[in-house]
Amino acid sequence: MQVQKAEVRRRIVAAATEEFYLHGYQKASMRQIATSAHLATGNIYSYFKSKLELFNSLIEETLAGLNEFISKLYKNPTGESMSMDSMPDEIFNVFAMNRMAFLILVERSPDSTKFKSQLAEWISERLDADYLPSVATEWPPQLPNSIAWAIVEGIINILRSCSDDDELTKANLRLFLDIVISLPKENQEKP
Repeated sequence: MQVQKAEVRRRIVAAATEEFYLHGYQKASMRQIATSAHLATGNIYSYFKSKLELFNSLIEETLAGLNEFISKLYKNPTGESMSMDSMPDEIFNVFAMNRMAFLILVERSPDSTKFKSQLAEWISERLDADYLPSVATEWPPQLPNSIAWAIVEGIINILRSCSDDDELTKANLRLFLDIVISLPKENQEKP
């Protein structure tokens, strides 16, 4: 058996991150990953049994962070749901763990839709229970879900296009959510 080298593994992971980011899981090529890592394709299999194992190793930490974030949305250790006010910082913290892995997971993985759906479901429930009743007594049943999906896609767009300025990114997330969620009250006067 070949002795694994940390530098070779690092090159494989770096090349795979780029390949999965550019092409997504389905279209990513192990041959291209090997070429970018300056290896023969067969050498990758000394480190990772399959494309799926390589992919999972890239997103493992981010996936755990995103799952923890989603579970906090429903209940935290005190039994309460995460507030919408803390959502920008919480989602940014998951994103900051590994930016490319986060974007691969939410945009280019086989489970992308699953994660976006879970987040949209929570937001929809919160909108339906906490925010929309302050605007109107009745609304079309699809409205909370439509707004929730707009929020999910908006958050991802902000994170995708963010600068290296973390505080600016967090501020943009907060401003976006304030604009979308701070729905005007019926009798509230404009400033």
